[in-house]
Order: sequence, then C-alpha cells, then structure tokens
Amino acid sequence: MHDVREVVEDTDLVMTTARALADRLESEPPPLPYQRSREGAKLLRWLAGTTSRSWATASYELVEDPDTAGVPALRAMLASGLGVLRQDSLAARG
Repeated sequence: MHDVREVVEDTDLVMTTARALADRLESEPPPLPYQRSREGAKLLRWLAGTTSRSWATASYELVEDPDTAGVPALRAMLASGLGVLRQDSLAARG
C-alpha cells in the first residue's frame, strides 16, 4: 500500500514534469532526429493528459560509459524519483 500512496501523492507532480519535459523536447531538442524528439513530446503530453495514473518518473543524466567504448548511457540521478521510484532517495540509501 505504501507504493500506491506514493503514486497517488505524486501524480500531479509526475504529470507536470511530463508536460515540462515535452515542452523542453520541443524548445531545446536533443541531438536526435527531429521526428524522434517530436514523437517523444507527443507521447509525454498524451500520458499527462490521460485519466490513468502515471506510476513514476525520475531524472537521468547522459554519461559516457567507459565499458562501451564511449557510447553514451543513461544514469539515474539520486533522489529524483517520484511515485514508485520515490524509494530512490538519500534516506533509502541509508
């Protein structure tokens, strides 16, 4: 029940984050083909506009992974999780 409560408590913030990220994808597109950024923004807006719950969100940073010969990788940013990912906090890492 704890996870359900966190999802309910964080829903508005998850939706706001999704809409803000969609706006950012359009105003500051990443180095990807334009169509991919546009589709990502469209999906985020659709998810934020549905009546169903979004379970979680977290922030990630793009890093160079030395194990993959310089191919970029995503790394979750500590304590950025919302919803079911809220457990990723400094306190949880104890």
